[in-house]
Amino acid sequence: MPNTVSASGEALPLAALRFLQAVRDDDTTAALALLTAHTDITGLSIRTAAAAGDLAAVHRHLAANPDCAGQTIPPDHAPPLVYAVLTDIKQARGVSSDEHVALVRALLDAGADANTSVALPDTAGRIPVLYFPSVAGNVPVARLLLERGAAPTDGESVYHAAQHDRRDVLALLQAFGADLSRGPAGTGSSPLYFLASQRVSNPVSASAVRGMEWLLEHGADPTVPLTTIGDGQLPSQLGETPLHRAVVSGHGAAVLSMLVQHGAAFDATRSDGATPFVLALRSGNVDAQRWLAEAGADTTRPTATDRLLGACLTADDLAARDLVAAQPQLMAHLGDDAARAIFVAMLDERHEALQLMLSLGWPLGCESAWGGTPLHWAAWNGQAALVGQLLDAGAPVNRRDSRYGSSPIAWAAHGSRFSAREKGAEADRDSRALVTQLLDAGATREEAINRWGEPPEAMGSEAVVAVLRERGWAG
Repeated sequence: MPNTVSASGEALPLAALRFLQAVRDDDTTAALALLTAHTDITGLSIRTAAAAGDLAAVHRHLAANPDCAGQTIPPDHAPPLVYAVLTDIKQARGVSSDEHVALVRALLDAGADANTSVALPDTAGRIPVLYFPSVAGNVPVARLLLERGAAPTDGESVYHAAQHDRRDVLALLQAFGADLSRGPAGTGSSPLYFLASQRVSNPVSASAVRGMEWLLEHGADPTVPLTTIGDGQLPSQLGETPLHRAVVSGHGAAVLSMLVQHGAAFDATRSDGATPFVLALRSGNVDAQRWLAEAGADTTRPTATDRLLGACLTADDLAARDLVAAQPQLMAHLGDDAARAIFVAMLDERHEALQLMLSLGWPLGCESAWGGTPLHWAAWNGQAALVGQLLDAGAPVNRRDSRYGSSPIAWAAHGSRFSAREKGAEADRDSRALVTQLLDAGATREEAINRWGEPPEAMGSEAVVAVLRERGWAG
């Protein structure tokens, strides 16, 4: 591989850029393969050297240009320190803990800022460098950053260390003065709130609960409410406490009792007046309803709409139809918050609940807190059968979402590459079938082009692009 890097390190060969991308994507297998195929990668840039954990190469780069310790270079604009603190690739290469710490120290000694941060994709947010060793459980590197002035209360490190139950890191952060009750700047919330937001169906939920337990045992305040709406949150959530969020996330008696034992109020109200019991009903969380009622929570607050949501999400067909028969206006006047109950059924794969909602004529033009109608999300996740059910129920096929400004077929194209669905020949067949469904249902190209002017054929997998090309969408 020819060395095409310039004196400032701004131009790297494609293989080196792919290596850095693989490291950023936590794709250690791909990163190692590139290092094996192109053995000179670490010598090309301080960023590649720092990512690979090549201490000798880092020293050579710093000796040649001491200022490179703080360079932020396109396309990722991530300074070398961000690559230096990453753990997985170095462990895979057999870099020792002492070597890793020495590498990070070399950059800090050369002027790198321990409070360096890197931009998050698609948002205005940034991730502080301390986050990376915190989430990885890398105590020596986290300690060095803290000793060099990294802010222990950075809005990310406490939450994510707790999310993965990194107790040694949590103890270190607390020893350096971290506020265990304060979340990201501007959110007016807390690590406990975000931990409670991990749905029970999420594989990381179990470790998040253990992290929550550690925080509570070490003084975290479970009464801190949400005071500012962030990305993916709704105005109705203002005033929510971790107990509210735990109920909505599907947690039951064990988590609720833990929060209440440490001071959470089980009848606290959020901005729309909803208590944890009301939210337990709305989200179909029967275990939480039972525990809160036995604990003495006020059970008289739920409305007919609350009861309808509870009946639907527990697939209680008789109760739901009785409510609609007694009050026919219920379905016609479901607000946006109530209509979003369908996303709970989809996310938790409550198939019977979803069928009941569709049979009742559920409004399918509602969007989730993250944007996108039910059809957008089913298309993005590659759920061909659900896409068919939603289309049969009248889901709008060309509705533009409020976040990206594109229709479900564009989400299907993007999801064919970037969603968590399985990849491979069978997945390609499913993607082709799903896109064909949407095309046959009347999906048109104009509405599929997003707010940045990107058409779906520019973001889909080869299999999806082939289908679109057959329909004349791609050149």
